[in-house]
Amino acid sequence: MKKFIAAALSLAAAATVAAGPSVPMKSVSDFIGQTKLLKSTENGFRFTAAPYFSVETKGRIPVDPAKKYRISFEYRLAPGSKPVPNFYLGPVGFDAKGAKVVCSTQNFTAGSDTTLAEAAKAGDTVIKIKNGSKWSVKWGFAAFNTKPDLSDLPNSDLVSIKAMEKTGDVWNVTLARPLKKDYAAGTNVRNQRAGATYRYVVYEKVPTEWKKVDAVIQGCAREGAPGYARKWRLGTVQAGLAFFTLAKGGDVEIRNLVLEEME
Repeated sequence: MKKFIAAALSLAAAATVAAGPSVPMKSVSDFIGQTKLLKSTENGFRFTAAPYFSVETKGRIPVDPAKKYRISFEYRLAPGSKPVPNFYLGPVGFDAKGAKVVCSTQNFTAGSDTTLAEAAKAGDTVIKIKNGSKWSVKWGFAAFNTKPDLSDLPNSDLVSIKAMEKTGDVWNVTLARPLKKDYAAGTNVRNQRAGATYRYVVYEKVPTEWKKVDAVIQGCAREGAPGYARKWRLGTVQAGLAFFTLAKGGDVEIRNLVLEEME
């Protein structure tokens, strides 16, 4: 009887830690991108650092903000290899339409909410806004149909900007491409900005010895909100993983790479 109870307790404990859905990452065929630089190893992968090396998982898991998700792996510089100055790994989020959820849809410039001073038409490359004193051109976007309480985020009604100039009581904002639709005078607008491609769990020099990373992600938050680095971006309904390097270097080894829903 005691053995039966012990076995039952053991099974119950195992059930509480068993993982839910996970992303397949067993072979090179489970990735897209520069997979020619990626090789399968016994427990993971090895790749050669390059300025534009980047791969992304083919598989995705559904995201429920109420649930917890785990990203776990170990990585190191391959023995005898040249240094690798940068290595980035993080989740990739997708919205309900299957599009990637990017930083610019929710990274806003504080105090930049204003309105169009004049109507803007499809094909226009300059818009006039009432107050551009808080706007930034660098990495900047004009976001349309915004709401002061930020309930419009993630807002993908965006056009990147390339110049601004105050003329009288208005600011002329030069767009990087023509508008695709009309906007009435008085339409709410704000300045939003590009930022990090992903929310990384690793972005550092590769260590020479195996290093374990174990990160838990739960909930959704806009860029800059408290604890946002370990939350999904707003609008994420599916997710995968990506990792990349930005400079030429040696070989990196990764093993036991996991993205899974936690029970």
